[in-house]
Amino acid sequence: MMTAYVILRDHPLAAISSGPAVTVTATAVGTYQKDLASGDSVVAVQAGEQMSERHALGALLIPSGDNIATLTCSMPPTGASSPSARPSSPAFSGSMAGKPLNAPVVGMAP
Repeated sequence: MMTAYVILRDHPLAAISSGPAVTVTATAVGTYQKDLASGDSVVAVQAGEQMSERHALGALLIPSGDNIATLTCSMPPTGASSPSARPSSPAFSGSMAGKPLNAPVVGMAP
């Protein structure tokens, strides 16, 4: 969900908009194939495919969206933040500073 948050922060999405598109690269296809062979949960992609921000966000919500998180990292920010601001993302600042991203969520049953 942190990936979805950062995407929406960098690319604010209007209710009726599909948002900017990201082009699936040969590198992204290679990552998909490698992850698929490793048994990871992935969404099929093809080189040259255009994926809208809304489609990518939907793909992150399904169990097979691991590779879409990696793909969307190539989208340059269009919102208030800039690429140089990414290292200080919400995952590493504020109340989350110093906490691992895989830390247990309080109040959630496994």
